Parts: sequence; structure tokens; C-alpha cells
Amino acid sequence: MAEPKQVTTFTIPQTHLSLAGHFPGNPVVPGVVILQKIISIFQQQHPQFSVAGIPNAKFIKPVLPAVEVKVEFSVKNLSTIFLCSAVDGTVLAKGELRLCGAD
Repeated sequence: MAEPKQVTTFTIPQTHLSLAGHFPGNPVVPGVVILQKIISIFQQQHPQFSVAGIPNAKFIKPVLPAVEVKVEFSVKNLSTIFLCSAVDGTVLAKGELRLCGAD
């Protein structure tokens, strides 16, 4: 059974350590940092689940530091679809988290 969509926002600060080398003078948040944030938010909202894998993730537009990103989760059984977008609605990233019940 699908749960209602859950929406929250996050930003990656301009001081994040990964930005110094990604790309100097024109920083872009690395995909792995975005995925870490998505997983962290999801696990805070759903402590009964663990993330077992990421079967797919697509980064459509760059995420810039200090920019507010909206992330939506649609949980269904042992999977959740995530969608990240800018406040203007531009899709930035999307994908799926494979879940398992927490021990």
C-alpha cells in the first residue's frame, strides 16, 4: 500500500568540504552528497526502514550550494521513489531507494 507523499527541504551549505574541489570557482554539489542527504532525511522520517540500495538515480540539473532543494518521497512496500526539485519546480534529481525492515 502506498503512503501519501512526504515533502521536506534541504540545503547544502557553501562551506561543505566537498565543494572545494567540485569545481573550484564554480561549485556544484556532488551527486554522492545529494544521495547522502536524501538517505539521511528518509531514515529520519522512517526509522523502521534501512536503505538496502539505490537501483537508480538520475541527476538532471546541477544542485548549487546554499540553494533550497525540495525532496518528495513516495513509499510503496519496500521501495521509495524520490524527486528533488528547485523551489521553482525544476526537477533536479530523481530515483529509487530499495528498502528493508530495520533490525
